[in-house]
Amino acid sequence: MTGHTRDAVETNETGRRILSEVADALEGLLRRLATQQQAAAAIGHLATVAEEIAGSAKLLGYGLGAGGGEALLGARLEDFSAALGRTIQAAAEDALAGKQVAQALLDHAATVEALAAEVDAIDVAEIRARLRPLSSTIEAIPATQRASAARRAELDKLSERARHLAVQAVEIAKSRPGSRRDMVMELARSVAGLARDIAQAATAFGEDAEAAAKAARELLETARQGARGGARGGAERPRAGPIVQKGGLLGVLNREPQRRREMEWKRTWS
Repeated sequence: MTGHTRDAVETNETGRRILSEVADALEGLLRRLATQQQAAAAIGHLATVAEEIAGSAKLLGYGLGAGGGEALLGARLEDFSAALGRTIQAAAEDALAGKQVAQALLDHAATVEALAAEVDAIDVAEIRARLRPLSSTIEAIPATQRASAARRAELDKLSERARHLAVQAVEIAKSRPGSRRDMVMELARSVAGLARDIAQAATAFGEDAEAAAKAARELLETARQGARGGARGGAERPRAGPIVQKGGLLGVLNREPQRRREMEWKRTWS
């Protein structure tokens, strides 16, 4: 062995395992982003519910609703407002800034591609050193790449509008029957506008998460390919056991090279 390269015919088990650990960390990030995409879908579903309520209100304004329709409309809007508030709170709590996450990951794409292609020819210490910045990025994302305050405020504003419309609906049910028609029609228009805005926010929220997920999937596939031995293919190595469980991915990359006998024992055990 000379410099930072290895004999090309020798399998670099430790290097492949480190790439597997990078892939595992990316899978963890993808699970979190999947939760964000599911939250976006849940918000989008509530936009459909709001459209249905708006349609019912319009029919009520035309006199096509059953008796006591105004009270029922108010109850539906109260339930809708509560559901939207819960969904938005859950969505905003752990939301990440998808496009920033995507850029942060793609900044490391060339490094992962190069290491995956030549993993068996590169010294383990160099693999650790070159992947350390990516591991730091992945571990820091939950704290440093949270969705912007503006995005969270946009979602909160939708929830506030829904609460206001629910209050309006209750007041309409208490008003004089002769004055309700115009109030109900105005409410129907307001709910329809809210439905459109909720749908747009859900789409933007989902697209943001998908941008990050796409970048993570691309890096994940490249890292998995490297764990299998790069361009030479071969059977996929088992995902790491004890090597990941002490100190996370950064712990693996900061670890000093171990004696060959110890590494052999770890591979057998896992």
